[in-house]
Amino acid sequence: MLRSISALLVILLASFTSTSAHARPTAAEDAVARFEKDADAIRAEADTKLKKRREALVEELKKVLDRHVRDKNEDEAKVVRTLLAMMDRTFAVGTKVDVEWKGTWWPAEVIKVDDGKWRIRYDGYDETWDEWIDKTRIRPRTVWELPRATYGVPAAPADR
Repeated sequence: MLRSISALLVILLASFTSTSAHARPTAAEDAVARFEKDADAIRAEADTKLKKRREALVEELKKVLDRHVRDKNEDEAKVVRTLLAMMDRTFAVGTKVDVEWKGTWWPAEVIKVDDGKWRIRYDGYDETWDEWIDKTRIRPRTVWELPRATYGVPAAPADR
């Protein structure tokens, strides 16, 4: 959003300045340049902080998972594994996932991975329903395993 505001300011400034070349930037152009520099610094700082906090959270979740596995608390371990998968957003071949299709989440399995996209097969359907999807339509299979009817079954993902 900051970049779009900066771009708009530059366009507005250009429309108000004369068409003749000037040797030195105007005060307004200097202000926009300072704003863009500050915005870049703020974004970089925020990205660094978020990365560190994410790494700390993942480490904490791994410790919690180890504790649940050691104590044989499989239900709790399953919840933590799902949370870790949600943080990571990487799904290997064979991973059970939910896939969004026309506003409904369907149970599926990852059958191929290629450059940030996943080829999935919907549970209970043959390969004619397989499709490549991106990260906007995939999530880990929910740990609370909703009844199959809540996924939109029994009908196949029709009206392709």
